[in-house]
Amino acid sequence: MDITAEKRADFGKKNKALRRQGHTPANLFGRGMASLALQVPTPALHQALQHTGRNALLRLSVGGGSASDDAYQVMVRDIQRHPISGQILHVDFYRVEMTERMEAEVPIAFTGISPVVESARGTLTHSINTIRVSGLPGAIPSSVEVNVSVLGDQQQTILAKDIPLPPGVALASDPEQLVAHVVARRGAQEEDRADATEETETREERA
Repeated sequence: MDITAEKRADFGKKNKALRRQGHTPANLFGRGMASLALQVPTPALHQALQHTGRNALLRLSVGGGSASDDAYQVMVRDIQRHPISGQILHVDFYRVEMTERMEAEVPIAFTGISPVVESARGTLTHSINTIRVSGLPGAIPSSVEVNVSVLGDQQQTILAKDIPLPPGVALASDPEQLVAHVVARRGAQEEDRADATEETETREERA
């Protein structure tokens, strides 16, 4: 998706006026280049963020919309929002080289239902919601799926190394990092012991 930006001359408190005029302050940075202060039309920025996932590649043109614009392949590295209204206050774009590997934070999408949770005997706990991966910019996924239905008992865990990754993408996080596990619901262990005792007594009566 294409975004057109212009170089920014206003800084600090003047950025408030810039936002009122329909522009969002931004910065472009990357390896081997000086950081550029930019301003992006806010409606175009919202459209781009709504129609692309995290780590999506964008084509950022810097200039006045002419054929001589400088164009960069970028990813959104950081978005600052107002804590109450959620308004986008500032965006950082990171210039990528399509032939060079890079690292990125990727959100985890949890799917499935653990049998322990489904039986109301446990609660699923997410220890992390993102993992760090490395790969070429075009191979970095917008998210990775973790199927929690494999958690059949309270002793099982899902670690970072258990997450399936697309071809050409490698895990950059600690492989032993805990991703998800099931915590026993209060009283569930006592219920299990009571059920086991009742079953034993029934067998003895039948014997």
